[in-house]
Amino acid sequence: MDNLELTKNGALTLAGGTAVVHSGYTAPAHTLYSRYINGVRCDYTACANGYVYRNGAIIDLFGDPTNAAFSTAFNFTLVASGTQRVKDNGTIVVGLGIVPPTAPSVDEYDRDLTSALPLASYWVVPSGMGTAAGFTGYITLTTNASGVAVVQSYSIPGVPFDFTKLTGSFTNGTQQDTDMMSVLLQNFYLATDGFQIDLLLNSPDASGDQVSDYYTYNTGSGLGNVSYNTASGTLLLQIQRSDFTRVGVNTSLGWNTIYGYRISFATSRVTPQTLTVIGQQTSAGVCFMGGNATPLGIYDYALMGINNTGSYVGKSILSPILTSIDTQDTYFIPQLTWVQPADQQITDVWIFRRNAASGGSNGTLGQWYQVGSVPVTTTTFWDTTVDQTALTTDITVNLNLISAAHVTGGVMDKIFDILGPINGRWYYYN
Repeated sequence: MDNLELTKNGALTLAGGTAVVHSGYTAPAHTLYSRYINGVRCDYTACANGYVYRNGAIIDLFGDPTNAAFSTAFNFTLVASGTQRVKDNGTIVVGLGIVPPTAPSVDEYDRDLTSALPLASYWVVPSGMGTAAGFTGYITLTTNASGVAVVQSYSIPGVPFDFTKLTGSFTNGTQQDTDMMSVLLQNFYLATDGFQIDLLLNSPDASGDQVSDYYTYNTGSGLGNVSYNTASGTLLLQIQRSDFTRVGVNTSLGWNTIYGYRISFATSRVTPQTLTVIGQQTSAGVCFMGGNATPLGIYDYALMGINNTGSYVGKSILSPILTSIDTQDTYFIPQLTWVQPADQQITDVWIFRRNAASGGSNGTLGQWYQVGSVPVTTTTFWDTTVDQTALTTDITVNLNLISAAHVTGGVMDKIFDILGPINGRWYYYN
């Protein structure tokens, strides 16, 4: 054992004399600390000029002239002297506490859609059911003498379409009851007119006869989200998948066997009347948007810097907040972007989301929930995490915790002592 010797009487005593371990300090020492890190002894000295040394080498400047706090955690020596906070592994010194990332922003959006059913072409008008004309992204129906007009898809290339799958440019998902079909009706008055759209589950014929199995929606059902301008006769109709009613008995047919549509228009106004039907999601026709990769709400986003050493996970406080990103009205999937964090300790970035203060009828995240994690070198993230997935994962932010760093949102007072570990925790006294 070091610094011990046997006397002539065989007693074990401290060795006589003194030994200079380190020298060359430019000011008197006020605090000494010694620890073994990975089997190597490290001696720390805090001096009256604010310098902190490890084995005679300066590891920190501008510390406190009268006090320094030391402790050991996870093979690091923790040092707090005045406004200076560092941790040392015996070789490399880094800041104690992690500097949070900068605020995220939205780089671009994606939207997951089913295949589109064309309005411009690939349809027929059943005999005696008015007339129709197709254009890019919309179709017009003109009623017969009885005030009725019908058009039905026929021979669309590539059918049947699988409406259980939705794809975007960068993302993809599967069907949800909240998937939305949006159409704009012009020259439509709720008091006198009716509109029905059927999604056909059988292959339609060239005569436009109604098929036996289909999903149907009618404005008279009272379902759907209706935005109506009485003066202009313009109605924006947003129909969720769950608003459709199944007709027919063939249980082998469903959302994965869509052959086209049948659109019916009826009016009690003086005929003829012409209805314009415009697909809102894409100029290719009508389709659903949404899927299980589309979070629906009005959300705030924030980032957290993570230092994962393999033996523990260090966390920064949250970054500044990106507020009020609306996906519930647009069905957009946001891609977040940010500047790569400057703190060299950060190994990963965690992405958190919550309901925005501005509200939102769909969001269910009442606090910050993690929705993603990327390596520090990755600075973009497509948020395809729906609320239920975030709730199930259940990684939240404890807003009562603050950083040990001398930064805004951290410990700004002088730290006099650090004690630990005590039940897996370290206590900072300020």
